[in-house]
Amino acid sequence: MTEPFIKHFDDRYTQSREYQFLDLLNQLHAAVPVVFSNDTQLGQIRMAHAGVTLHEWLLALPATAAGQSQALNALQQALSVSRSVARMDVWHFDLAFRNFMVEQANALASPDLRLIDFSLAISSRFPVQKPLWMRPDAKQQHPALHAAIAEDWQHFFRRNQLPEPADFDAEFDIPMTAYRADWCNDLAVDRITQRWCVITHSLGLMLIQSTQFACLSAETRIQLDTRGRGMLHLAAESQAELALEDTLQWLSSQFSAPTPRPRAQAVEAPAQPAQPAQPSGLIASALSEPMAFPIASTPPPLISPQVISVADLSPGPAATLSGIRLLICGVLIGLGYVLTDALYAAHHLQVTTYTAMVVLTALVLSGILLVSMIFSKHRTRLVSRLSQTQGLALLALSLEIWTQRIPEPWPAAVAVLGVILLALTVEARQKLRAV
Repeated sequence: MTEPFIKHFDDRYTQSREYQFLDLLNQLHAAVPVVFSNDTQLGQIRMAHAGVTLHEWLLALPATAAGQSQALNALQQALSVSRSVARMDVWHFDLAFRNFMVEQANALASPDLRLIDFSLAISSRFPVQKPLWMRPDAKQQHPALHAAIAEDWQHFFRRNQLPEPADFDAEFDIPMTAYRADWCNDLAVDRITQRWCVITHSLGLMLIQSTQFACLSAETRIQLDTRGRGMLHLAAESQAELALEDTLQWLSSQFSAPTPRPRAQAVEAPAQPAQPAQPSGLIASALSEPMAFPIASTPPPLISPQVISVADLSPGPAATLSGIRLLICGVLIGLGYVLTDALYAAHHLQVTTYTAMVVLTALVLSGILLVSMIFSKHRTRLVSRLSQTQGLALLALSLEIWTQRIPEPWPAAVAVLGVILLALTVEARQKLRAV
């Protein structure tokens, strides 16, 4: 069993914030190390060992197709974990390769990433009371973050009547006695409104820096560099979220592509033994062709007149079945969307582009099918299509909910409703064949 990792702290303020964030994210099932204990007297937090840093792990990957696929998988996870944690109102302002830890059971297994070091994170749940222990750096930080850090340090020097540095981007010293005694509310970093822009900016820098790893091909490095630069210095929150989502989808398509394999050559048929030469001409044709003997043909049976009963004129089982099936589908669909809406509200999930597209597509297709039922004679088939559409939509929404680290029983419940709707689709087709 792997020994737990023990993180030591020099002051209780930093330790308390680290523990608060980790404890909250553990309860929300985020991809962070599991905390075992928090010892304030010894100044340490015991947590599960999370492997090696993402930088070390990427350096060790081979320059092969499999190595590149693993690297892109890890980068996609890093962006996805950062986005999920931000959606939980925890904004990690030090996203870098050193703060992602990788565990991997074996060379063929998918890497498992954990985000660490929340000493430079902010949240509306835990307002900052001291300047973040971070030096302003205009070359690395988003302008909103850079301006906020510089403002907080400037006010710190003025509150403590200390001489201000000539340039906050350069190296400067902080008296620890003054820092530990300094307490302040309403710091500038807590008032940053462009938080998605800051997160996307940091992740863009990571993509640019990933071009140094030998496991990536030259073409992939160019694409990563281009996408990374497109995530820098964004000013609109919606633009930053869209850029992050687009990059996540691109990364997913890259490492999940099928592995190229050699094409198998068709097995050649074994050579047939040489046949003796056949005579040619009319005699040979007569001997080689089978002789056909005339066979008396059987006359077709007489067609007897059909007797039409009153039962044949009444609505068939398909018509009755479509009404019952439509009612069942409506109840299941309503239950699925009510449960999904409750999960989004209870866990404060944001509606992503993926979610909006799934719901909009399902509504448009369902509307078309419902209108078609008015004019079509094959209503059972249309009810089957409606059930299939909504079942697939609920399965897609359950996948989105599951990626947000919601407790497994809830996305599983939405998925079960989707599977039931798909099962009704199969049953409807069997009824159609029987009828």
